[in-house]
Amino acid sequence: MKKFLAILISVLMVFQLAACSGSTASQESENSTAVNAETKSEQTQQAADAQTGEAQEQTEEAVLWSESDETLKVVLDIEPAALYTQFGSMTTAVIVTTSCLYDYLVYWDNTAHDVVPGIAESWENVDEYRWRFHLKEGVTTAKGTPFTAEDVLYTFKVGCDGPDVSSYSRLFDIDNFEVEDDYTIIIATLSVAPKLPEVLTKSCYAMLSKADAESSGGIEAQQLNPQCGTGKYVLDSWVSGQKITMVRNENYWNKENDPVYFKSVEFTFVGDAATRMMSLQSKEADFVYGLTSAQIQSLESDPSVDAYANHTPGAEVVSFNCGAAPFDNEDVRKAVCMLIDPLECMTFGTGGLSDVTNSMLGTTNKYYSAPAYDHQVDIAQAKSLLAGAGYANGLTIDLQYSSNSPVYEVIQRQLAEGGVTLNLIPVEYATLKVAQRNGEYAMTIGPIKTADIVQTFMTLDARVGYTLNAGGCQCSDQELYDLLDAVYHEFDEAKSAEGFAKIQDYVREHNIAIGLYDTLTYAAVNSEYTAPNFDLAGSFNLSYIHSK
Repeated sequence: MKKFLAILISVLMVFQLAACSGSTASQESENSTAVNAETKSEQTQQAADAQTGEAQEQTEEAVLWSESDETLKVVLDIEPAALYTQFGSMTTAVIVTTSCLYDYLVYWDNTAHDVVPGIAESWENVDEYRWRFHLKEGVTTAKGTPFTAEDVLYTFKVGCDGPDVSSYSRLFDIDNFEVEDDYTIIIATLSVAPKLPEVLTKSCYAMLSKADAESSGGIEAQQLNPQCGTGKYVLDSWVSGQKITMVRNENYWNKENDPVYFKSVEFTFVGDAATRMMSLQSKEADFVYGLTSAQIQSLESDPSVDAYANHTPGAEVVSFNCGAAPFDNEDVRKAVCMLIDPLECMTFGTGGLSDVTNSMLGTTNKYYSAPAYDHQVDIAQAKSLLAGAGYANGLTIDLQYSSNSPVYEVIQRQLAEGGVTLNLIPVEYATLKVAQRNGEYAMTIGPIKTADIVQTFMTLDARVGYTLNAGGCQCSDQELYDLLDAVYHEFDEAKSAEGFAKIQDYVREHNIAIGLYDTLTYAAVNSEYTAPNFDLAGSFNLSYIHSK
């Protein structure tokens, strides 16, 4: 029972649909689509993969760049709250800055669409609840301290004792971690974790050196003065409210294969998106994020800038609460789906930069399964279904939200054409979550995004309950339970893909949710430099940027 409950608990922080805008500027990304004056008209996902691969490419035969005396100037929308990822406040500002300071056990390769080695050189599954990771020898911190399996254990202990419970204490069975030798560790989970390597690519799993943390004031001191990383840069100074400066780690353990290009990285903070964009165009900045789709498109004529509309593995989704009226009635769900036009939603939500998905997964997700048919809007049929379900005189639905999106008003207008009134009710985030945990919602609209594909589909599962799956679909059909249980315990990749495809088909067939389009995140870079790495969870890793 403990193990089963742990599976359900792990979904707590995954489902953030109604809390987020349909196309917020800070949404996470996987694959990058370059948008510049020369390539915009023939933009393709293959070109995106090629550019992301260029930012990652490292070979033993030849390194394509070397160290320079240049400074990378980065403009953030907000100042990070801390500079280590176990702090629990994983804003994009924290993710972007810490990507320069720390390494990870594993990384996500955008080109190969797979997990690749980081500090860990290999890994294998031991049983349903344990994975063994083999570390590379010779990894050191900036101070020259060797990084070993004890440091991995320390990192996860810090995380499990910290505030980010969904990423640590509700996922990992820290008491059953086992250090087998200096370079081998068993990582144990509370629930079956067939996709753990993918999960560990998330930015919250930056590795910490126990010895360096303890010799520099303890773990609390690392929040503002981190000295325990193995990454490409080290903190030089932090002037609160003004600037963070990092300098090259001259002792970087992998610099022969992966040179640290910039001599330093400077982060400044500008809240206004228009000002951030102008700082890039005026060469006062080299990298900015948090732009809008309109700004990305406006940069088309500027050859000095490469703008990126980055497709995440997740999707903007309309999800129905199947555990309560009116959406416990499948005909009502089908009728509402027939009134929604995903293409129009995508056009308004992203300026036409995204792709329609018709799935809970983005089209770039390696487990995405395309529908066998195109989505059709049919107002007359929708009205007929509503009348048959007892709503001949119309249906009224309340949608609470804490962050606005233009997609809400688009869907409101689309539903009105079929006699469905969608009341948009702005509320505080805390109020929204209380209502959802009490099951007091009819539908949610927003992004489903997680590095763990299993957790994505757990949002469908009524066995999780409203408390732990606030905003979930709460579907209680036994056929769906059987499909979900199969993927919860499947470690074979081919069988997993088959299982995920069946679930996507089931969701479409029974109108449990309707996927609108790939979620995007927007960023722009000085055209003299390559793109950053965009990992599976959609985070930016600036340490991969170098000259073209």
